[in-house]
Amino acid sequence: MKHLIIGTCGHIDHGKTTLIKALTGRDTDKLKEEKERGISINLGFTYFDTPLGKRVGIVDVPGHERFLKNMLAGIHGIDLVLFVISLEEGVMPQTKEHFQILSLLNVKKGIIALTKKDMVDEEWADLVEKDVRDFFEDSFLESSPVVRVSSKTGEGLDDLKKEIDNALDNIEGKDLKSKFRLPIDRVFTIQGHGTIVTGTVVSGSIKIGEEVEIFPQSIKSKIRSLQVHGEKVDEVFAGERAAINIVSVKKEEITRGNVLSKPNAMESTYMINCSIKIINDEDVVIRNRQRIKFYHGTSETVGRIILLDKDELKSKEEGLVQIRLEEPIVCLSLDRFIIRQYSPMKLLGGGFVIEPFGEKAKRFSEKLIHELEIKSEGDQEKILLSKINEQSNSFPNLKSIHKEMSILEDDLNMLISNLIENGEVIKIQSGNEDLYISEEYFILLRNKSMEIINNYFKLNPLKSGIGKEEFKSRLGLKISNKAYENLLSFLEMNSEILINLNMITLNNRKVTLNSKQSEIKNEVLRIYKDSPAEVPQLESLFMKFNEKEVNEVLNYLSYENKIVRIAEDTILLINNFEKIKDELIKYINKNGSISLAEWKALIKASRKHCIALLEYFDNVKLTKRLDDKRVLY
Repeated sequence: MKHLIIGTCGHIDHGKTTLIKALTGRDTDKLKEEKERGISINLGFTYFDTPLGKRVGIVDVPGHERFLKNMLAGIHGIDLVLFVISLEEGVMPQTKEHFQILSLLNVKKGIIALTKKDMVDEEWADLVEKDVRDFFEDSFLESSPVVRVSSKTGEGLDDLKKEIDNALDNIEGKDLKSKFRLPIDRVFTIQGHGTIVTGTVVSGSIKIGEEVEIFPQSIKSKIRSLQVHGEKVDEVFAGERAAINIVSVKKEEITRGNVLSKPNAMESTYMINCSIKIINDEDVVIRNRQRIKFYHGTSETVGRIILLDKDELKSKEEGLVQIRLEEPIVCLSLDRFIIRQYSPMKLLGGGFVIEPFGEKAKRFSEKLIHELEIKSEGDQEKILLSKINEQSNSFPNLKSIHKEMSILEDDLNMLISNLIENGEVIKIQSGNEDLYISEEYFILLRNKSMEIINNYFKLNPLKSGIGKEEFKSRLGLKISNKAYENLLSFLEMNSEILINLNMITLNNRKVTLNSKQSEIKNEVLRIYKDSPAEVPQLESLFMKFNEKEVNEVLNYLSYENKIVRIAEDTILLINNFEKIKDELIKYINKNGSISLAEWKALIKASRKHCIALLEYFDNVKLTKRLDDKRVLY
């Protein structure tokens, strides 16, 4: 079932509120001041049952230019505009401004109601209608029905009702599958019930009892009750005017412009990247860093425009900009907004959000402009790929990606699955969650990995690999050990990298010793061949050869599993080390433990060497110390 909202627009005193009363029997002007002055100041809300039984919400907006911010707060969620123009006056200043705003907000359907038919003759009415049709030429209202009505006599009202019925049949309903959002336009309390918020549900749905959150304050609450057009309901849907009773929140904590959504579904932002279009007015020019009033949903705030691809924007021009706001808002990609001059108040233009969470942008950046142009096309899969690519260096999870997308999590999963299947996104498991990176980022990571390893081997020609932790640090990765291991496995499958225990090397890695290094190697193997316990000091090698070269060869022999470096100045050939280790294990298994004195007597070595060996076995968790004895770990 479609749920739709009709909104009125038009110049002050052209009969918008009177027409609504004639159609519905209800007066949307509630304030005492409105009654006294005969003009609408705040937003008015009611509903309308069409001849064919369709019930639609109606938002009646003020026509006076002083109350334009109220008009903007109400017009954001409409599906059909009832554009009201008096036959007495025809097109007037607010007619033009309201029409520009509707065009900028991408309203697509409308009906033109020419009011006060009883006040003019047919000839004058014909002239005004022609002028109105000329005014709306080449716009979304060009082919809209025009109905002449008199709210006073009722003439034309039946024709208008039929046209509303026909128009509603051809309007696509709002997105029920997206995340629930309700921009708040009123907050009040009812004794015995607590705080009530109202607004137009722009997407999704929500039920009684569900948890909600008010943004940007991040106030958590729960829905106690729901009403649509004064009737209690169990669930509200996109396209409905809703009154929502929330629990444990004070009226003073909420204001018009806040957004009601589900917990953690949104995130506030001060900086957004956008596409904007300037209105058709030769006097309008936007310059870099110009201060503006920014209207999004029901919110109004102040910001500065940073022009990204032009030096200035003039009448009818479009451009890419970054808007830096003075107060936080919550928005999603493709949301529409309006901008006005800061002072004096004057409509400048409007546009749509491309990136809700912008980073301080450099003007005329070809890379940024290209990315924004792709995202502005509105292809959700392309937008998703671009967002994953942007966040890949932080390895985003589904939750962090979803905050920037207006679609439901199930739809997001489907899009990600498509991207993974096409090889454009890579999934990395990390404990209980999945992380995602783009193929583009993975290629950069792979190239950087090869560069790190090759540079490492240039500086360490005798080493057979780089340690995993050192490699992770050089890559600048801040991810869990589980995610890192899975990433390494993916790198190993898709590059020349080879994982060897705790070392990272290359598939074709071969270490070749030069003549001097070969001489050192042979001397080490000769000296230590017959020293299973008491080993020579390394000083003898340092005296004969360069100390740095000796250490390089020792590291090489260690990586090749030819020697074991017990301490900085103590090494054993692997065969001798294994014999000593086996003796230790055999002795403890037989006697339950071993003391330093027993160990010294067993291997017939100096106290210093025995301590070094026992500490080594403690460190590799073969043994552990209990008082003055060692037992197996």
